[in-house]
Amino acid sequence: MTATVLKHVEKTLATGDLKPGNRLPTERDLAAVTGVGRAAVRAALQDLEFRCIVLHHVGRGTLSPRTRPPSPTALPTCPAPPRSWPHAWF
Repeated sequence: MTATVLKHVEKTLATGDLKPGNRLPTERDLAAVTGVGRAAVRAALQDLEFRCIVLHHVGRGTLSPRTRPPSPTALPTCPAPPRSWPHAWF
């Protein structure tokens, strides 16, 4: 189930449909588009955040990175969070 969401978000980022720095659709919208439950969407977004492909910020939503996502073969390296954000990357 989470694989469906992962593929959808990664495809959206790779094709440029979602520009760097933009918000991802809400969990509810992603669940509707991919046909999976919100729990699966939440797990997929956590996985993407762990791999530094997206950033979740409470009150702002889940954001695409300001740079292109790393290639699947590259080792993940998270950039430092902006100083205005009170939390670190998870």
